[in-house]
Amino acid sequence: MDVRDALRDFVKTGAAPRPAGAAEAQALLVAAREQGVAGLWHEAVAGDPHADLVEPLATIHRAWLARGLQQLALLERTRELLRGAGVRSLPLSGGAVAERLYATAGQRPMSDVDLLALDDWTAAVRQLRSAGYEEEERADHAWSFRAPGGPWRVELHRHLTSCGRLFPIDAEALWARRSGEGPSSEDLLVHLALHAAFQHGLVLSLVQWCDLRRLLERETIDVARLRAVARELHAERALGAALHAAERVVGAPVPEPLRAAFVQPLPAALGELGPLERVAPASPRLARVRWHVARGRRLLLLRATLTEGPLREDGSQERRRALGRVWSLARARRRASPPAVPGCLADEALDDCLAGFDRLRLTVTGGCMSPSLEPGDTVVLEPVRKTAPRFGDVVLLRHPAGLRLHRLVWRPPFLRWRTKADRSPFCDPPLRRQDLLATVVGSAPGRVRVRSGWAALKSLTAALAVRIHLKDAA
Repeated sequence: MDVRDALRDFVKTGAAPRPAGAAEAQALLVAAREQGVAGLWHEAVAGDPHADLVEPLATIHRAWLARGLQQLALLERTRELLRGAGVRSLPLSGGAVAERLYATAGQRPMSDVDLLALDDWTAAVRQLRSAGYEEEERADHAWSFRAPGGPWRVELHRHLTSCGRLFPIDAEALWARRSGEGPSSEDLLVHLALHAAFQHGLVLSLVQWCDLRRLLERETIDVARLRAVARELHAERALGAALHAAERVVGAPVPEPLRAAFVQPLPAALGELGPLERVAPASPRLARVRWHVARGRRLLLLRATLTEGPLREDGSQERRRALGRVWSLARARRRASPPAVPGCLADEALDDCLAGFDRLRLTVTGGCMSPSLEPGDTVVLEPVRKTAPRFGDVVLLRHPAGLRLHRLVWRPPFLRWRTKADRSPFCDPPLRRQDLLATVVGSAPGRVRVRSGWAALKSLTAALAVRIHLKDAA
């Protein structure tokens, strides 16, 4: 049995998979968690005493439900904070659909809370900071904050996607069309399509494809308004590509008027580009999808890709030198990921987990990072594709001796990076960017803050002192 095909058939038909043995059952369970459909599967078999995997699925479903309720509560607290600063906001992605399209939040897991700020960006950022939200990362369309008192992240969006000028938002029109506390059905459909096509190159988990299917099944779409919204955002091709992919993957019922308006006009190259699941999109694939989606605005796409950097404090874009950006892209294209050890199940499982999940938890087994991390501590990891490592971060890396959790102490441009265990007298061998697998973003019990530029500087200085001492002794 191909577990992904089995789960796809389940989402399409509602017929729960029937594993033939313990190994197949475990593979299905891992894939269901990875694809975000364990909660849906549990709902389908909860009343069947003869169904397989009811208890493990129930455990996952309960955990997702507890987490989802906390995240939705955080979403409302954050929106209330923004309202206090006079900033209107709308939920995006999972926060917009979890309670709207699913029976429980446990059926629609979320990696973080996404909000679109419609008004004063500076006021919104200032309000979150004053409430204890800790800034973690800046992108060209959103800032990521760590919420106080918990492990959850809030992504505050200025634009819907990267290269936000390609899809300009009319805040007043979007707010006027809203449905209750969320975007209108038409706006939500376009937002989900832009996320699928432009932001992720049509590479989504099954539950994210279910968002599109359920929206088409459960809400009435005004075709005339949808055409106007898609035209307003220059998102006609993104919408057509996402509808076509959702129909192929999860059997989304695309009405004929939408098919005629958005799917049929797609170029053959985009229509034939098969949607993928489980893995992050390769850069060539993402670039290809974006190139087709941005037809008529490709010069703006190139300009934004080469020159636009992260959002500034006032919500404007930082500017980069185009030549330096071209050079960095060329270097990234030439680099290849280090091969996994043939036949190494641990490496394969880790690669699958990092590709399929936005967040992982591992248990620390050594004391080389004490007191920041002690044996038995649990660390929360995010793949480097989601959270880029910075100086002072503790990272998961491929060390010559195996996988290690060490601190990044040297990160010069265009040169090899260096890591070091806090209690080791020596730095690790030089490593390439692709040797870093994930960034530690939290720990439990969390005695001290894991990320520390001061600890990295102190550790690097100690290593240099040891090296100088040994050189003098020789």
